[in-house]
Amino acid sequence: MISGTHNAEFYWDFGDGQNASGKKVKHKFSKPGNYKVELKSESRNGCGFSFTIKNIEVRKAE
Repeated sequence: MISGTHNAEFYWDFGDGQNASGKKVKHKFSKPGNYKVELKSESRNGCGFSFTIKNIEVRKAE
């Protein structure tokens, strides 16, 4: 959960064709691989936005 952001919308792109919206989301990758996860936040009045991009590696479960 991201604090101090009660007036913002959050949009997630998990890099595997799936996306979600909200401060707190869950996602399960269906297969191992490298994914670029992006988070866009925007104030509810439409002012300003930011992107956070993180490359992650999902490994096969053992």
